[in-house]
Amino acid sequence: MKLNRRQKITSTIAAGALVFGASGVAWAYFSSSGTGTGAVTTGHAASVTVTQDAFGGGNPAVSLLPAGPSQPIGFSINNPGAGDVHVAQVAVAVAHDVDGNALDQTGTAIVGCLASWYTIAGSPVTNSSAGWEVAAGTSVDVLYSASSVTVSLSDPESSQNACIDKQVRLIYTAS
Repeated sequence: MKLNRRQKITSTIAAGALVFGASGVAWAYFSSSGTGTGAVTTGHAASVTVTQDAFGGGNPAVSLLPAGPSQPIGFSINNPGAGDVHVAQVAVAVAHDVDGNALDQTGTAIVGCLASWYTIAGSPVTNSSAGWEVAAGTSVDVLYSASSVTVSLSDPESSQNACIDKQVRLIYTAS
């Protein structure tokens, strides 16, 4: 079918209008603006736990004696959470009651065995001031040789018989 001059002009104008209209829509789309809202939930770090390594197997067991050798202490920092955490330091202390008696592993006072007779050296441990990065669901071992924490029993020149064969509770505080 042949178009006459008038039909050709009309078709050309219609096509031009269509192209111009489409470009106007595209221009309006690209220069659009607006606002909106949304929300995210911020999680929290789970509390880490510190577990003392068992003596033996490279961590020598030393029976504490008044003015005797000190016992090196190793431990693990455990992160049960879903996110990585940074632990700057771990402090170690002897647990005691209000009267200064050391506590045993069950939390019972060892009456007559004073916590002040035990000396914790090298606490807090800081990993050369860098702390530790503990990935989610993992543990970091701080070997006794790297922790530099030791415990010893002083000699107050009085009877320490109440301490004989007792396991004194140590408290680990990670921060």
